[in-house]
Amino acid sequence: MIPSSKSEIANPKSFHIPSRQSWTGHANLISDSLPRMGTSRSMAHSPQSSPEMQAMQQANQAAMPPTRLYLMRHGEPDEEDLDRYYGQMDVPLSDRGRRQSRALADRLCDVPLDAVYSSDLQRAGYLADLLAEPRGLPVRRLAVFRERLMGEMQGLTPDEMREQFPEDYRRWMADRIHYRLPGAENLVDLRERVVPAVAEL
Repeated sequence: MIPSSKSEIANPKSFHIPSRQSWTGHANLISDSLPRMGTSRSMAHSPQSSPEMQAMQQANQAAMPPTRLYLMRHGEPDEEDLDRYYGQMDVPLSDRGRRQSRALADRLCDVPLDAVYSSDLQRAGYLADLLAEPRGLPVRRLAVFRERLMGEMQGLTPDEMREQFPEDYRRWMADRIHYRLPGAENLVDLRERVVPAVAEL
């Protein structure tokens, strides 16, 4: 669920993730989708394995229920109206962002959760704490789930980026998927960092 900066709450979205034994592929972050689900190479599909081993492996995989993963964006940070690229800066939420977070936590109060994960940045941790505390769960804060590193552009507005890094900004706007700003991650880097961590959930 992604709280919109234009409204107090947006609609929650959930995704089904298979067990890690059957996880293949990589997330296509550009199309905002999770990884394609396939079947990994395992003994169940090895020509050397016996029919009994294949049947056992397939039965074990079929018995494992999928994991339902709820994705939630943090609320509005301070100075959101300035349109800054915060990246991995550890900025707090605005008053509006805290209201968004509380409203989302209230909306999901009856949703059962087995675990709560968050980046280690405070703007994400605020909502994670609201979700975890009533359920008696710890929040697992992992740096790997941070937003994209923006390098030398971190904390700047688009106007400031154009003024201070005109050529980099021009090339980035022409290819925001692959072009890597100075000291920053591109979207391919972000995908390669986050997807393996999601696969471990």
